[in-house]
Amino acid sequence: MATPLREAHFCLTCEFRLPYCVRSDREFCGERCRGWWYLHPGQKRLDFAPGDARTGRRKRGQPKTLAEALVALAELRAHAERLEADARKRSTQQHKQRNNWSELSLSLTKVRAQSRREADALKDEVESLKEQLTESEQRAKESGGTEKELRAQVAELKAELERAKQTEKELRTANEELARQHKEELAEERQKLAAAEATIKELHEVADSLSGNLIEEQKLRAAAEVRGDKLSQDIEEMLTGESVPLSTQKQASLFDAWDRHKSAELHDTRQHRDAALAQRERYARRILRMMSPGQYLDHAMAAGHDVTQDPLLHDKRVEILVEAELAQVQRTEKPNGRARGLDIEQTVDEQAYAAAMAFRWQHINRPHRERRGKTKWIVVGFKLDAESESYLRKLTRARIRRMERSLGR
Repeated sequence: MATPLREAHFCLTCEFRLPYCVRSDREFCGERCRGWWYLHPGQKRLDFAPGDARTGRRKRGQPKTLAEALVALAELRAHAERLEADARKRSTQQHKQRNNWSELSLSLTKVRAQSRREADALKDEVESLKEQLTESEQRAKESGGTEKELRAQVAELKAELERAKQTEKELRTANEELARQHKEELAEERQKLAAAEATIKELHEVADSLSGNLIEEQKLRAAAEVRGDKLSQDIEEMLTGESVPLSTQKQASLFDAWDRHKSAELHDTRQHRDAALAQRERYARRILRMMSPGQYLDHAMAAGHDVTQDPLLHDKRVEILVEAELAQVQRTEKPNGRARGLDIEQTVDEQAYAAAMAFRWQHINRPHRERRGKTKWIVVGFKLDAESESYLRKLTRARIRRMERSLGR
């Protein structure tokens, strides 16, 4: 019966194959592995890897065959190459680390130098601030009394500023008052100018009337002279045409005709003289009245009402002139006519002003049915609301049209 082969055993520490000649219960290849195992239980030798070739291998326990020796040699070479690669890698890493260390050292040197410079600058700045603080304290000690003077000057300047503001306010108020007075004076001058223009217009009308009267007087005188010349011519013809002397009766009749002619001429002359004197007196009073400010104009100026901007006043002026013309026609054709003529004691503008005021107060006192409860003053005595003013102008223009139709226009 063949003897079975013995089982191979390996060292627990270095995993080296134990030879067949040793005991079957042997666990270590030598004292060194035994000591290592008892000091480091369960740990392999550091200079051996499990299943790899080992360095520092002792002479005993060598591989028995060439194939094992070649395998071990290949493993050793591979392990050597790995170790060499690791050495090169570590050398490269060390070189990089040395370079990094040099760079870090250089950076640290620069940082330290910069820090020293900044620290020196800060020290210089602190020293400068300390010197400035010392100087400020010294100046504060020296100018202890000057501060009170400065505060007093500031208070005085503030008081002067307040006085200047008050003066400016007073000047602004005075300028506003002057502007208001100038505006009122301008409005008053405007009203005076309007009154002067109306007066000039009235003077032109008076001059035209005087010229018409003068022409009428010249016509009457020329007619009287024509009648006297004709009568004288008739008398001369009668005297020269008779061959025998006129009888006493005929002479008396001629003298009576001549006396009647002269008496009529004298009567007409005296009548015309009296009419001319009366008319001159009326025109004189009218001119004097126009040359002085009217009572209505004074009233309007006192109330601040601009008569030149009153449309109802213009319509009333036209109404008065048309009514005066109608009154003149009615005196000739209808002695009982109701149209009213012009008042020689007042100008046309004054009469128009009085008529406009009376018309407004009448409309307030007794408004028409369609305007009842809608009429109100905007400026008491001078101006109503816009609708009422338009309504009054409408009534005035309607009356003007009725009078113009009566005149045949």
